[in-house]
Amino acid sequence: MASQMWRALAAFRIVALGYVAVLIVRDHGQYAHPLAGLLALAVMACWTLATIAAYARANGQLRWLVTADVIVAAALVISTRWIDSRGQIDAGAATIPAFWAAAPVLASAIAGGPWAGIAAGLAIAGADLIEHPQLQPENTFTGVACSWSRAVSSGMSPASE
Repeated sequence: MASQMWRALAAFRIVALGYVAVLIVRDHGQYAHPLAGLLALAVMACWTLATIAAYARANGQLRWLVTADVIVAAALVISTRWIDSRGQIDAGAATIPAFWAAAPVLASAIAGGPWAGIAAGLAIAGADLIEHPQLQPENTFTGVACSWSRAVSSGMSPASE
């Protein structure tokens, strides 16, 4: 059962990375530092491949890997402040890793159970709060919901997002 969960998480990481790649390529011209956005995407791609391989080979020694996974995701969420423009952030733009940052939370829950998942979720939520310190209607939920709600409010179809 656990090996199936790790495979499902690997698939989630790849899908999430694809979604983030679309967002970063689409929006990088609006970033304060466009090359940094592409660098963050490269970091996420390398980290995705590294964690998929590492979790597949780990023999119960996951504490260091899960911890590093959460730290990398939190750092990427916080990096939004230096990559994206102030106007985009204030308008509720998705963080740079968007829902890719959920993968370490899922990994924590698989490796350590619900309490580990909750702890990882709180760490990522803390990074989100650092990134968006004021809760506004545009960014009250996740970056994914913010991105979707901006598309709806601007008249775009969510499918074209």
